[in-house]
Amino acid sequence: MESLLMRDQLESLTARVESGELQTHDEIRREFLNIIEGYLEGKFGILAHIKLERDVGDGFYDAAIGGNLYFEIKSVNEGFEAGIDDSIEYIESEDEPPRFFTTEGIQGAYINSDAEVVQRGDLVELSPRLRNLLDTAVSEPTATDIINAFGPQSERVQHYIEVLWNVLREHRDLPRVESAFSAWRDIYAEAANLNADARDAVQDQASDFGIDIDTEEETYEFLFAVQTYFAIFLKLFSARLGGEYDSTETRLNRGTWPETYRRLSVEAEIVEHDLFDWILDPSRESGDASHKIEDMVMQLATSVDMINPDRVDQDILRDIYQESFNSQTRTAMGEFYTNDELVEEVLDEVEYNGNDVLDDDATLLDPTCGSGTFLFHAIQRYVDAAEEEGQSDREIVNGVTENINGIDLHPFAVAMARTNYLLALGDRAEYVDEVPVYWTDSLAPAAQRKLNGQKVTVSTLGSVQVPNPEDIGHHELFTAMERALEGGWGEGRFIEEFDEYNRQRYENTLSGVYNFFTEEIHNGMWVPAFRDVAAVHGLKDSCEFIVGNPPWVRNRNIEEDLRERLQDDFEYYSDPWRPDLEEKRNPGSPPDYAIAFVEAGFEFLTSGGELGYVITSSLARAMYAGKARQDLARNKNLKRIIDYTLAPHGYFQDAENKPLIVSAANESPDGDTEVTLYNRENDVREWNVDPENISLEAGDPRSPWILVPPTLIDAIRTMTGSGSRAGDRYAPTSGV
Repeated sequence: MESLLMRDQLESLTARVESGELQTHDEIRREFLNIIEGYLEGKFGILAHIKLERDVGDGFYDAAIGGNLYFEIKSVNEGFEAGIDDSIEYIESEDEPPRFFTTEGIQGAYINSDAEVVQRGDLVELSPRLRNLLDTAVSEPTATDIINAFGPQSERVQHYIEVLWNVLREHRDLPRVESAFSAWRDIYAEAANLNADARDAVQDQASDFGIDIDTEEETYEFLFAVQTYFAIFLKLFSARLGGEYDSTETRLNRGTWPETYRRLSVEAEIVEHDLFDWILDPSRESGDASHKIEDMVMQLATSVDMINPDRVDQDILRDIYQESFNSQTRTAMGEFYTNDELVEEVLDEVEYNGNDVLDDDATLLDPTCGSGTFLFHAIQRYVDAAEEEGQSDREIVNGVTENINGIDLHPFAVAMARTNYLLALGDRAEYVDEVPVYWTDSLAPAAQRKLNGQKVTVSTLGSVQVPNPEDIGHHELFTAMERALEGGWGEGRFIEEFDEYNRQRYENTLSGVYNFFTEEIHNGMWVPAFRDVAAVHGLKDSCEFIVGNPPWVRNRNIEEDLRERLQDDFEYYSDPWRPDLEEKRNPGSPPDYAIAFVEAGFEFLTSGGELGYVITSSLARAMYAGKARQDLARNKNLKRIIDYTLAPHGYFQDAENKPLIVSAANESPDGDTEVTLYNRENDVREWNVDPENISLEAGDPRSPWILVPPTLIDAIRTMTGSGSRAGDRYAPTSGV
């Protein structure tokens, strides 16, 4: 089809030049390169826009593709022969000579890298040669190509985001669209501090995309459109990674849009429905929206199918997304990713290495997995150990997916983590049946089991009673519910999916599940969310390793409802150190969101299991962390503290946060704690200390930790206790 279209377009170009409609060099150049770009776009999707270099600027040639095919374009007055002469002169001047195609809009010529005119004649008749040159000139996209093509600097990507923004705003009245957006916004509003400065930063970013936003609601709509674009890209790329046979584009062409996109998750299996599938409903309701979104998805699919997964790693995906926001916006949204050096350090500290990772009970969980950096490195360690043992690819994949898990509250982070999970497996990804990265809140309390089942709650959607998992597995239950919604089954047909014993035992419970999704939720895209919550309940008290970098968000930047829940549910969050000061005010510093994840992490661990976190250094010093310090020192086996507070370089891009690494076993204290300190010269100091002797005030494990060698601890205590304290003389209004 592209070949016929190109021939027709070249005929039209020649006719316009011969009639005098197109006369100048710039006119002929523009129209000819538009034809070239249109052909490339049809063949290679949005990659065409970074492969065709139109603005060369040096005057020696008019355009280039991939550094190996150049175009020299002349006007009729300049002459066709002049184009050939200039092309040959340029070829002969280069150490690595390119090929040339030259035209003045009527005739054409191909000159090879030996400066030989291989073919010349009417431009239209050279159409097959031109197509062949274009097909061979576009090489496999490099890492830089991928970032430039799919990242926000691409004009085409900016256009896609503008399309999604407009479709969202035009169709907010559709129930599923509003439901998806509201759920996403509520999640982000809980812990993302979109203050006035951050909103200004987002507005500036949006203006670069041709979008004018003024209100807070429009700010959220823009961010949702940005994340929807990247979620679509990640879904297509994940399908590409897990696709054993057909291309993603081929699968999308089997049937009618938008149902083909909806079925992609069924055919690819590893790609789940999520709230970013809101694009389906406008596509069903509006021909204009359907055309725009289908065109975007198909162009993306064409381009994604060209990507060699070996050229893509987590750093590329991270760079593509991070470039969408300036540092101020990323700070507000918590969009910072963990330094690989810190990740490796944490995995070493919890001893997740060697053949031990292959044990059946060596379950690892990152309860705040973000984009999946910890999971990526853990999978690589598992694969290395399994390869040493000679395991098959399928055995390796089964072991990884049974033992390495992630959770995150933010749906886009889950999409990123699932893609990085597949990338870590490389070519083995085709054997993956399900990616165990779950969209839910790891701070949610465990479900209470009863005779008629247990309650599964998604905070933004409600609760549903489900059978106990030992009788009807959560995956079996919710997969059957998805199939029921897909096939339009009645309640009886749905219940028939289960064995007779459980049909009778859980008849009312199964009826309640069916009615909840068909009458209350009215939306199949939420089924995976409930399945994820149920799966996470099964991880409580069963993990050998908990690792991660929980989000660092100060109390004032958290929504009031979340603050109240944290106060009610987590002692680490609500029980600070209160020094005995005469003024008695003791306000302390407001707690950090991260501290709750320390307590929650231990709830996932087995007895003796290991926890290792990259966490804010205020854990060691802030008044709010009193209960956490006490528990770590007296009720856990505090193995290691690594303090980077004084380190001269940052560990997070565009952020000055100074981290602490803490590792502890879920068992009673057993020996000294090893402390490592990086000073301002980046020198390392190490010592061992009794965890009972690490606190500022002797006998008070809630007091701040003194991370100095034991020989200095008594001296510091003597100095701090020798005079009156500021808090004895003045009523403090804040604290550290």
